[in-house]
Amino acid sequence: MPEHTRQNPPDTDADAKAFLIGAVGPHTALDEFVELVNTAEFRSSCPWMAIGGVVVMNNGDPAADPPAQVAAHAATNPVFSSVPDLLAAVPDLELLLDLSGDSEHFLALRASLPPTVSAINARSAGCFSRLLHSMHEFGKCVGDLSYTRSIFNTLFDEVQEDIVLLAPDGTILDMNNHLPQRVHQPKERLIGGQCSDIEGGSFCCTLDAQCPLSKTMETRQKAESVYTYVDKDGRMRYYRIYTYPVFNAEGEIRAVVEMRRDITNRTHMEQRLAQSEKMAAIGELSTYIAHEIRNPLFAIAGFANALMRSSALGENDREKVSIILEESKRLDSILKSTTNFARPTDAKQDWVDVNAMVRETMELFGLACDSQKISCCMELDDSIARAKGDADLLKQCVINLIRNAMEAMQGGGKLQLRTGMRDQFISLEAEDNGPGIAEDLREKVFNPFFSTKNQGAGLGLAMTKKIIEEMGGQVELTSRVGQGTTVRLLLPPVLAVDEDADAELGQESANGSE
Repeated sequence: MPEHTRQNPPDTDADAKAFLIGAVGPHTALDEFVELVNTAEFRSSCPWMAIGGVVVMNNGDPAADPPAQVAAHAATNPVFSSVPDLLAAVPDLELLLDLSGDSEHFLALRASLPPTVSAINARSAGCFSRLLHSMHEFGKCVGDLSYTRSIFNTLFDEVQEDIVLLAPDGTILDMNNHLPQRVHQPKERLIGGQCSDIEGGSFCCTLDAQCPLSKTMETRQKAESVYTYVDKDGRMRYYRIYTYPVFNAEGEIRAVVEMRRDITNRTHMEQRLAQSEKMAAIGELSTYIAHEIRNPLFAIAGFANALMRSSALGENDREKVSIILEESKRLDSILKSTTNFARPTDAKQDWVDVNAMVRETMELFGLACDSQKISCCMELDDSIARAKGDADLLKQCVINLIRNAMEAMQGGGKLQLRTGMRDQFISLEAEDNGPGIAEDLREKVFNPFFSTKNQGAGLGLAMTKKIIEEMGGQVELTSRVGQGTTVRLLLPPVLAVDEDADAELGQESANGSE
């Protein structure tokens, strides 16, 4: 006879063995009882209980076959011919179920049992059976719930976007793993706080009319909004926030699910597309304007020069004519800048020593920086690769960056030029400690003809961006108001390939296509 023990660790040594029950009754009742107790759900829900044995009431026919379920589980639920045989084989039996439904049989059975064994009749056994059946169903529900929760948690945490469960007042109730990983804070510290504090208070608003959470609480529907904030590196980031109400059984909003989606890259691509379309329109317009304005402008300048050479012109009139000449020259300069900006750069693909180019450029501005009380510092990495591009155009880009930095530090300051490698690009940075650029202007600084200065056509940064991108590079800008601005040029390096062989391969491809 195998020893029955608990599947789970007992609370005390005295509880080390399982609670053993037995059953006596007719075929049908025993079959239902044995089938229920031997299900996997029941064993997982009640691991502390086990069947010591059953006694089949076969109406005095010892040759009768045992019930089907009883016979199927005879290895773990032994079958005995009488209750005394069951008690003799299982001395640790603690409860015996009488499923016969015969009150006289129950009274005789209870009188014959030792004091250590309890007995319950068919009615009580029915309640016990229903209780076991309920535990069986409960076990199934627990299993299904655990499986569903496992799938939900996996999907919830694998979404590479911020998902936050909020109370109606904005208190954080729960979140997925992506958010604490992104903000580098443990989930336990974030839960219980306010949703507006996740980004340190600089990202989201408090609960007001523009807040999507407030809109959802007011309209009881989905809401969305776009937020921007400047990260720790001084770069602008765009987030689209969606909020969804969660209702209880009474139709009240119990919680709000908030999803935060980083749309910075998409916004950047949209801005680049808009910039390309704008550049194409500017190119066509500038060509037309230059052609239509330059001819009458030459005539105006020519007549003004003729008047200046006339001896009959008075001093007051001569001063007015000189103003006409100066303004004509300024207008001609703007037309040239506009035409040059719209024209393709047609850059050469040279090998450029970026460090040498930076040193040469800084020498040109040495005296000007000293007179303006600007200290210059160069941190040049000698291990960087050569850049692939047009040396003259790259030098013009650096000149634009230095001029912008000097104009931002009219009262003096510090200018730093740094070079190094960043991912697959050569990085060239110009950093100043000027007043910085306001958040609402950062998107416009690369637009042609946009300028915060009283002079100039506003083409410096726009031309720089155009040149670098046509060479296969990138331009990045970071700025903090009151702390300064950094413009970073990412230049493509010269690759270690045989250019002659590469040219021959390109020629062979061209011949093959013919």
